[in-house]
Amino acid sequence: MKEFDFRINTQLLSKFVGQEFVKYKCDEFIFTNSVSQFVELYIGDKVFSLENIQEPNDYFGYYTDVAIFKLVEKNSQIEQFEHEDQVNTCINKKIINIKPALIGKILE
Repeated sequence: MKEFDFRINTQLLSKFVGQEFVKYKCDEFIFTNSVSQFVELYIGDKVFSLENIQEPNDYFGYYTDVAIFKLVEKNSQIEQFEHEDQVNTCINKKIINIKPALIGKILE
């Protein structure tokens, strides 16, 4: 059985310090506070995707679809489903600190 490290890339997170968290974009919270598509994070002049998608992986010796949580840099705005309206939530704050547990004050 293969071992996978699904932790968020802390080196990527450390690059956010000093950058402006411009906004995030996701589908509307109509019935629940969950998101069914990607969450776009606009940090500095880059776009990042917060994803939780199904991918085939070895899961306890069986090859099956497993939900994988990722934070990845994208080259451009992320494509969404045609029928979905997404909401922009402006932050416009400088990221001053990121703690390992992502708890506490991270925005100035």
